[in-house]
Amino acid sequence: GCWTTWIFFFELRSMVVSGYDPSYTGGDYSSSPTGGSRYGPYPEVMDVGRRGYSGRQVPFDPRKKERKAPQRRAVIIGLGESGTQDAISVRQLLDHQGWDVESTSTTRLLLDKPARVDGAYLADFRTIMDHLHWLAEDNRPGDALFFHFSGRGRTMRHANGHMRDVLIASCGRVIDGEMLYNRLFSKIVPKAFCTCIIDTDKGGNVVHLPNLYKAKGFQVLQVPDTTILPPGAGQGCGQVLVFAGRPVAHPDASFLPPSAGIGGACTAALLSVLFQGGAMSYGELIVWMSQKLKQRPGFGQSVRLLTMQHLDLDLAFTLTPNGKPLNPLPGSEDLNPFLPFITKDIPQY
Repeated sequence: GCWTTWIFFFELRSMVVSGYDPSYTGGDYSSSPTGGSRYGPYPEVMDVGRRGYSGRQVPFDPRKKERKAPQRRAVIIGLGESGTQDAISVRQLLDHQGWDVESTSTTRLLLDKPARVDGAYLADFRTIMDHLHWLAEDNRPGDALFFHFSGRGRTMRHANGHMRDVLIASCGRVIDGEMLYNRLFSKIVPKAFCTCIIDTDKGGNVVHLPNLYKAKGFQVLQVPDTTILPPGAGQGCGQVLVFAGRPVAHPDASFLPPSAGIGGACTAALLSVLFQGGAMSYGELIVWMSQKLKQRPGFGQSVRLLTMQHLDLDLAFTLTPNGKPLNPLPGSEDLNPFLPFITKDIPQY
């Protein structure tokens, strides 16, 4: 009597805890059609997204472990000879900063001629859009993301009649600032960190974020950038920093000929300052990048830094949300030949 009751109770309790489904008639529980455990289908739970209750049911799989360690991801895009040089140089920089640049699970390289580099993808419109989504997908607090585009841009008329500057994919389709904002910038969660370089002859006019910093001589000015921003831009988002150049001369001056062995102005200035100057603050970086561009014949750009959140210019330049300074960079004799602005055959400036 008493013992039978207790045995029945424990058997019933074990079936409930293990996820036993008395309505399941699919045969052996070890081969459940719903992909569950050998005790039956996994229960379904309501999916509550970051923006609120979605009402969608998704299967709960206890075998799927929660990601704990912050991740690093990078998308590097280079179009044309100069853009390809920039992409390879930037990938080298990330390699020195701890990115696993050989793994496509963390770093994606997109080129207009992907056959030139093993593992590279074609930088057409659809692939770029997919990789913007991949870069921002499932980002968490503590994650460090990096986006680089070096190629061409142009000015075109928007459907509303206003002129706008855009980036050009390898297939000729255009990518505007709204696409970048919706696909990437607005998806960065609080306490995640995304650093970007937009290096085209129109780069400084493509991207718009709430805060704009630019150098005037050896000072840095902050100018609110509310040109084409949606209401509430930046609220509930993590930090996004975009280095971009803006033409101050003929637009084609933002790229030197391929024979010069150097790519876009903004990328060249950033890498040159970091490799020659080492660790420095954001304010110092903006000033020295601007000085580099003024001193380099053939470059006709000024540097702009756009950010999603307010930036303390005295903070050390970093690629991670925890403020970790850059790892020491190699000497000029160890550099990739795609960095000729450091090598001896081109005068220092």
